[in-house]
Amino acid sequence: MGSGSSEYQKKEILDRWKHLKDGDRSALDWLFRYFYQELYDYANRLIDDKELVRDSIQDLFLSLWIKRERLVIPDSVKAYLLVSLRNLIYDQLKDRRKKDNRNKIIEAELFERTFEVQDVHFKEDVTEELKQQLIIALNQLNNKQRETLFLRYYNGLSNKEIAEVIGINHQSVKNNISRAIINLRGIVKTLGLSTLIVILRSMEVTG
Repeated sequence: MGSGSSEYQKKEILDRWKHLKDGDRSALDWLFRYFYQELYDYANRLIDDKELVRDSIQDLFLSLWIKRERLVIPDSVKAYLLVSLRNLIYDQLKDRRKKDNRNKIIEAELFERTFEVQDVHFKEDVTEELKQQLIIALNQLNNKQRETLFLRYYNGLSNKEIAEVIGINHQSVKNNISRAIINLRGIVKTLGLSTLIVILRSMEVTG
């Protein structure tokens, strides 16, 4: 998709967001349909609890409607929704475990799901052997690295947007990506760096 098309898409999303702020229920429904699958795919990686994921997305959009007049105009609606959903899930998990005071464990559990070949779409010239190698390698990364790569290469977020979603600084995002690439190279020894990056960029979330 060209940059012109991308800019048009971004304008359409912002227009719908402004209509939501003005009380247009159809704009809320449009945003829900437009972002639902992307939000679901991301949240389903954060926590292996489909009911919690579905309920959290519903709660997120209900909250948007309730506080619509107070909504800001974000630089990125996608990043805004992803970080809001992440925080909502984190808070719900924290409430579940409040008596045990296990916040650090909760944070470690986020993005607990592993990748499978059918979760992603590769370019046709990527062999089955390389697909399997890369999936195994991805699943050996730590949670934070997998989440960073997921947001960068699957959701197409910039480093700035990733920092906003995860709640870390811009340099930490760059460090996570660099360390993940280094770790992947160590795991997939037969791949050159340029080949590995091309394969990562060819991967996208499937429905």
